[in-house]
Amino acid sequence: MICRLCHGGVSKNGVSRHYRERHGTLSLRVRKDLVKYANNFDLCEFNELECPTTIIPCIQDLEITQGVRCLYSNCNRAYPSTETMEKHCGEDHGWIKSKGTAITQLFLILCKGVMWAVCDIQTVFKNEWIKYFPVRTMPLLENAEFDAVLQQALAQATLDDKEEERRNNTIVPESTNERVDPWMHRGGWLDMLAGKEMGELYPLTSARNIEEPGFEFLQKSIPRYIKQCLEGVKDLDKRGWGILRFWLNSTVLDKADTKPFQLNYHDGTLARYSEYWLRFILFMLRTFNTETGENGVKYSPDQCKVLGELKVLIAKEVPSEKDVDAKVLEISKALIDHEDFSTDWPSPLKYFCCVMAWDSATERWRRPGTYTPFLAGMQFCMRVLTCEIVLPFEKRGGYSQQRSRRTPLDVLKDHQKWVVDGQPYPFRWVHSLLVYGFDVSGREKSEDKIRFDGDKYLYWQGEELDIEAWRRFPGDILRSAERILSRELLFRDSDLIDPPNPYSIRDNQSCRDNRYFFGHTIAGYKIHARETILKNIGLRVQDWATLENGKLKWKPAFISEYARGQNKLLEHILIGLNILGGLTGRGTEILSVLYENVAEADRNIILQAAQILLSTQYHKSQNVTDAIKVCTST
Repeated sequence: MICRLCHGGVSKNGVSRHYRERHGTLSLRVRKDLVKYANNFDLCEFNELECPTTIIPCIQDLEITQGVRCLYSNCNRAYPSTETMEKHCGEDHGWIKSKGTAITQLFLILCKGVMWAVCDIQTVFKNEWIKYFPVRTMPLLENAEFDAVLQQALAQATLDDKEEERRNNTIVPESTNERVDPWMHRGGWLDMLAGKEMGELYPLTSARNIEEPGFEFLQKSIPRYIKQCLEGVKDLDKRGWGILRFWLNSTVLDKADTKPFQLNYHDGTLARYSEYWLRFILFMLRTFNTETGENGVKYSPDQCKVLGELKVLIAKEVPSEKDVDAKVLEISKALIDHEDFSTDWPSPLKYFCCVMAWDSATERWRRPGTYTPFLAGMQFCMRVLTCEIVLPFEKRGGYSQQRSRRTPLDVLKDHQKWVVDGQPYPFRWVHSLLVYGFDVSGREKSEDKIRFDGDKYLYWQGEELDIEAWRRFPGDILRSAERILSRELLFRDSDLIDPPNPYSIRDNQSCRDNRYFFGHTIAGYKIHARETILKNIGLRVQDWATLENGKLKWKPAFISEYARGQNKLLEHILIGLNILGGLTGRGTEILSVLYENVAEADRNIILQAAQILLSTQYHKSQNVTDAIKVCTST
C-alpha cells in the first residue's frame, strides 16, 4: 500500500500507526476509514517484500530518485550511491576496485573499474528494510513485458560496449600485431605492456587526480625542487665551474660536449618538464605496494623501501619540505642509477616512459613528433637531478678547502656513466629513442589540416570556414583596429585615421643604435603625439583626471580603460600581422616582434619604399638548444 501524502509504502500491520504518527493532522474518522480500506487487501510486511529483478516502469506515487544499477548478468540490484554499489559488487560478484575486475562462476570479466550505470530508482519502504529497484520513467513500448526485455537488451549492449572498449585498449604483443611500424618496434612498448589495459594503467600517471594523502603536497613540491636543481646548475657558473656544464651536457663517456648544458628555459617548458617527473613519482607511489606484477611494473626492495618512506613523509599533517626534497632526490638516484643488469626486469623509469607513449585522448600510440618532447623533458630532469645528487648545493663550498685535490670535475666524471649514451642505465634508452624519434619525425609527412571544397568552403581540422567571409576578414580586422586607435586611444570623433604620407618618412635600416626606429626621423614626435592626445581629450580631462598639488593625476578607472584599449589594438595588430604578412610565424616569433632596437636585439619592423616590412629572426631550434643557427629574415 502506498501513502500518497509521503510517497512511501505502508506495511500490513502499520497502517494505523503510520497515519497516527506521520499524518496526525488528519481527522480520526479519516484515519479509521483508511485502516478499514487497507483491511480489504492482503498487504505484506517489510521483510516479505521482493524487489523486481528487471527494470520496470516506475510505480505511480512512489518517489523517484537517481541511483546506480548493477550491470552484472541477472542482478540489476539498485543502490542510491556508488559507495554502496562498490560494496555490493565486491561482496556478491568479487569485484576488485584497484583492477576493475570481477570473477563470476565460470569466467573472468574485465572492465574499466565500474560495473554499474546511473538510472532512476524507487523504494517502497523507507526504513531499515529499505530495498531499491531500477525503474524507467519513459517506457519504450506499451507492452510492459516486451519493454522489460528490451531494456535488459539495451543494458547488455552497454556492458558489451564497455567490454569492447577494454579489448581495444588492451595492448597486443608485437609478434601478433601486423600493424607495427619501425617506430613502435624501436620503442618496444607493445611487448613491455602486452596484455595491459591502458584505460586502467595510464590514469596512474595522472598529476591532476591527487586524491591520495600527500599527493597535493608533491604537486607543488616536485616542480619547485626541479627548478631548484636547475638553479644549482646555474650556480656552477657563479663559482667558476662552468666547465662542468660541458660535461653535464655530454652523451659520450669521458668526454666533454662542445656545448654547455642549457640554462635558460621558458617558464612553460620548465613547468612541463617538471610535471613529467612529478607524474613519474606519483606513478611509482601508486604502483610500488601493489601485488607483484599487478600493473606490470616491478621494483627492487631498496626502491620499495624509499618509496614507502616518502609516502609516510607526505602523509603527515604538515610535511617537511626539506625531508621530502631529500627523499625525492634519494628516489631519483635509485631510478637514475638502476643498472640494466642489476635486475631481471626493466627499470621502472623505462616502464613509465612506455606508459606515457600512450595518448589517452585518442587511444592511440604517440608519434615521434608528440612523444620526443616528453623524452626531452625526462632527459632534462635526469641531468639536473644528477648534478644535485653528485654535487649537492649545500656541500659545494667545501671543495676549495680540501687538500686532497679531488675536484668537482673528478666527482662528476665518476658518475657521468648515469647520463651518457652506451651505458647500461635508463638514460641510454631515453636518449637513443629521443635521437631516433627526432630522425623519424623529420621524415614523416605532416598532417593536412586544411582542405578546400571547390571555391566556396575551406575546412580547418574538419571545421567548415566560409571562404568569402575569410576574404573579408583582413579588411574587417584593419577597420576595427583603426576604429580602436582613433576613438579609444587618440580620442577622436571619427572611425578613420587621417592617412600620413609614408614617402615623407625616412628609415635608416643600417642604424643599430639602442631605441632607434623610423620615428626618430620625425622631429619632436613624442611631444607632438602627447599634445595631439591632450588636445583631443579637451574638456573631458575634468572627468578623467584630478589636480593634486598643481599636478595632473589620471583616475585609476581611466587608466584601466585606456590599457584595455591598448591591449585590444595590439590583439588586432597581432592578427593582422599573421594574416597579411605572408607566411605566418610561430607564436613566440610574432609575440616577440620589436618596433625599436633594444640592447639585445635589432628591431623587426622597418619602413622600406613606403611599405611596412616585418623582418623576424626567431629560430625555434636555436632557442631550444641554445646553439647558434643561421637565422633568415622574412
